[in-house]
Amino acid sequence: MRLELSVVVDRPFDEVVAWAADFPFQLPRLGGGTLSLRQTSPGPLGLGSTFVSRMVILGFEVQISGSITEWDWPHGALFSFRGAGTRSGSIRVTLEATPGGTKVVRIGEIEPRPAYKLLWWIAWPFMKRRSEAGNRNLKRLLEAGRGEPG
Repeated sequence: MRLELSVVVDRPFDEVVAWAADFPFQLPRLGGGTLSLRQTSPGPLGLGSTFVSRMVILGFEVQISGSITEWDWPHGALFSFRGAGTRSGSIRVTLEATPGGTKVVRIGEIEPRPAYKLLWWIAWPFMKRRSEAGNRNLKRLLEAGRGEPG
């Protein structure tokens, strides 16, 4: 299962990068079902950093753990995860300066465990709508000037 979303934020690249660099704090603010995201490894964010996330999927609270498996900051990163009935999953985030601001692209891929495939097919449209709403919130927060880190 794959989902690709993009949004152009009418803010300078450096501002969007600063906002996104604090993603453990910022991600739950987007309203995409993430209740919390906590870094579990010491040191600054980067390749190999680990995290635990609490999310709500179809009304159930689930825990997902993962790590940063590619790091090309400030241009992008790949987050790989497991949990909530997935065999594997990843979210690739890329940031690109454009004439209209900063383009943020998120590509999510999930391989459900066989026993959970039907549930994921039911949950996927809801998760897609939440992710689309998260993009609208990202744009709204940053363009309104309320997206400052921490």
